[in-house]
Amino acid sequence: MLKSLRNKTLMKVIMWLLVVVFVAWGAGSAATSRKNHAGVIFGRKVSIPEYNRSYAAVLNRAKMAYGDNLPKMEKFLNLKGQAWDRLILKQEAGRRFIRTNNNEVIGRIASFEVFQRNGVFDKRLYGHIVENIFRSSPRDFEESVRDDIVIGKLIDSTTKDVALTDDEIRNQYRAENELADVSFLLINPESYKKQVSVNKKEALAFYEKSRDRFRSPVSVDVTYIRIPFDNKKEESKLLAEEIMISAKRGRALEELSKEYGMELEETGFFSINSKIPKIGLSYPFALAALGLDKNQISDVIESGESFYVMRLKSKRPPTILPFEEVEEQAKEMLIQKKAEDKAEAFGEELLSEIKKDNKGLEAAGKEYDYDILSAKQISKTSYVKEIGLSDSFGKVVFSLKVDETGGPAKTQKGYAIVRLDTLKPIDEEAFLKGKGAFAEKLLKKKETDQFQKWFMEIKKKAALKDNTGQ
Repeated sequence: MLKSLRNKTLMKVIMWLLVVVFVAWGAGSAATSRKNHAGVIFGRKVSIPEYNRSYAAVLNRAKMAYGDNLPKMEKFLNLKGQAWDRLILKQEAGRRFIRTNNNEVIGRIASFEVFQRNGVFDKRLYGHIVENIFRSSPRDFEESVRDDIVIGKLIDSTTKDVALTDDEIRNQYRAENELADVSFLLINPESYKKQVSVNKKEALAFYEKSRDRFRSPVSVDVTYIRIPFDNKKEESKLLAEEIMISAKRGRALEELSKEYGMELEETGFFSINSKIPKIGLSYPFALAALGLDKNQISDVIESGESFYVMRLKSKRPPTILPFEEVEEQAKEMLIQKKAEDKAEAFGEELLSEIKKDNKGLEAAGKEYDYDILSAKQISKTSYVKEIGLSDSFGKVVFSLKVDETGGPAKTQKGYAIVRLDTLKPIDEEAFLKGKGAFAEKLLKKKETDQFQKWFMEIKKKAALKDNTGQ
């Protein structure tokens, strides 16, 4: 049945409200807090049943969207975060007195293809799916659809004034479709590092002004059982799944490790880019660990030549590290900044010299021992091999006239002095022909950006206190 829920159009409107970029703290689960409420939003306590209804709603939307692929996708969806965001949006809609009526709810449900046979709403099919696939009562499901409609109206109200001008459409089309050939030289800040120095006093002042740049990453400590392949990968996987299922049913990893004759290991605290003791650098292991809540058992994780089943023992949030621990890092960062400032200053002097003396880019490169690089048929947003992605580079290139030199453009690899060699304008006929579809896509992106900006502000005001992971 889940398979039949995939690739349906019924979620196009509902899933729109889930476009917010969530912080990846893991998929989460329904609330089992030892406290008498799941959390607090806008100063109001949210009961555990209320939170669980919201979690069930987003889980059912995920079932509709992903069908049989949900078990593979769930770890990336942060359903827990979505459940809280749904509650925040619902409360904000209530504050604005946004309502819906029964006819709208009935019409929405009847329009869902998954509840139809031969294009007609089937009440028996509806009841079967809601009760057996969604594990919900019809009333609870209908109330969740009511909430979907109300939240949709709220979202529409935040984006209803978003519009595009003809200049915006044309400029963005040009940014993606106008092509240029360019020549450039690159001034690398690394060559200036030997010319600068930093003392402790300077490093401390830099640290005090930039404390947020010296945060430790999220770190976790897990206990785990390792199940090596031993040339029998399939058997090892079945064994790992057996251990995982037992652990999720409540048996302690300590007990299971003894029963299966395997060591129970503990990692100590590590972060996403840490080398994990006895494991090494493993993104699958680290990502799985970082996605867990306290005492939660992981799915079976494959890394290297082994499978792992782990339990999160503890998680540390990011913290600002004391200056004593990051003094050398602060010095290196300040040296890098000073070197970049020197590189930029030289770039400005060199560009002025080129324009003043009518000196060509090749002559300037030869005089100062810089290679002349080139990039062909690039757009304003193109990736350029020698410099990576750079908004500044694209802006400089497409502000120039043919044979004109400009800059310095800041890039990932240094500062570029750029000459526009050729320019291929947009195809006006193609632009006019595709303008409608392009504008529709651009408007949707602008609406999404507007909603995300608005929702981040609402989320701050909500001041969420989440008890569900305790």
